[in-house]
Amino acid sequence: MITYMKSAKESPAIANEEFWQDIHATYTEEELKEVAPLRAIVYAHDLKNRLAMEIKAKREELKLTQRELAKLANISQREISFLEQAKGNQTLASVSRVLFILDLQLEIRN
Repeated sequence: MITYMKSAKESPAIANEEFWQDIHATYTEEELKEVAPLRAIVYAHDLKNRLAMEIKAKREELKLTQRELAKLANISQREISFLEQAKGNQTLASVSRVLFILDLQLEIRN
């Protein structure tokens, strides 16, 4: 299962959370409204990178090539490559098919 949530484990997400706590302690509420979109971008980037690492690791564990996984998920090998490199903007449908084939679940919590 790929879980993206606040965690007690040391990770880039924790470092980001500490960064944002510092930001909140430093700026006014009005100034914080201006950086909210930036925070959303950072979290999306973290999620995309984590997803890429987990998909690649699971594919390799199952000894599948990118081409084989693409065929099973009915998407292009290029999409698999981009997904594993956290490049591009794959659709939720494509990501869902890949996760299903790899027997992974994406769970988003706050």
